[in-house]
Amino acid sequence: VEIARHGIRRNLLSRDDPITVTFYQAGKREATMEFDIIMYTAPHALASSVVSDLLPWEQHVFSDLVAGVTLTSLYQSDPIPGYSTRSAGNAACRCWCDDEGLRRQMVQGPKSPSRRERHGAQQDAPGEGGIPAL
Repeated sequence: VEIARHGIRRNLLSRDDPITVTFYQAGKREATMEFDIIMYTAPHALASSVVSDLLPWEQHVFSDLVAGVTLTSLYQSDPIPGYSTRSAGNAACRCWCDDEGLRRQMVQGPKSPSRRERHGAQQDAPGEGGIPAL
């Protein structure tokens, strides 16, 4: 489905008028449907091209936005020394470098965190659990 240019009309001046959406489907002619509510999930930076009745404040906010795509690749491998091992020392790694725990999460889903995991190492005595002794 492709929304026609300015094909979403919210009819903001009348609470009784439905929202109309004009769209095209592959191999079919243009169609218009009426809706009571609409949930716009496309990038807001592109809203002015499909929503015909953006308010001035919406135009102002959305004009500062940029549409983009984030690509992520997920790899499974043995720990990489200095990167995904405890010796790497970065905070993000500390959560995931428990190899057995990571394997368990990938198979069974995440476990509920323990009290210590929820509250961090501040529960430890000085000099233990990564808290330097004073």
